[in-house]
Amino acid sequence: ASKKVVATGTAHAVVSNSGCANACTGAQGDADAAKTQEVAAAALGCEPLDVIVGSTGVIGVTLPMEKVEKGVKQAVSELAADGSEKAANAIITTDTHTKACATSITLGGKEVRFGAIAKGSGMIMPNMATMISAITTDAPIAPDMLHYALVTAVKHSFNKVTVDSDTSTNDCCFLFA
Repeated sequence: ASKKVVATGTAHAVVSNSGCANACTGAQGDADAAKTQEVAAAALGCEPLDVIVGSTGVIGVTLPMEKVEKGVKQAVSELAADGSEKAANAIITTDTHTKACATSITLGGKEVRFGAIAKGSGMIMPNMATMISAITTDAPIAPDMLHYALVTAVKHSFNKVTVDSDTSTNDCCFLFA
């Protein structure tokens, strides 16, 4: 579901759940991801194709959709400009603490802001865990340059992290501008 959104080059939201990776779940997993997009889009007033879904947690287990739907609606009702740390807390699984940051720089004579949340550090513990990150900016950067910057940064950061030499089905990094 998210690959279709990313292919459009535009997204307005990301829904990230923890506890269930929704990977290796076949048609039911695809349907659950699509339903998550629909619920979020209805609550946000956008189209399902505007919503990215990032799931993290145990592989091979289907999403508890009643919980997901309730959680999405609650999260939308609690959206706030200063909600990054709350969002970062919501995606913790085997993490030991929240991962959130924000900074600003001067670019072309204007102040621009960057914020990010992340979870995970690779496949750890007896069950699989994943790394998910969402980055936001108001920097006026062309999409192709922003994509290049993200791919380059991920190559030298997330793609260098290892705990036990395993890879994950759900590692992802989203950049919203």
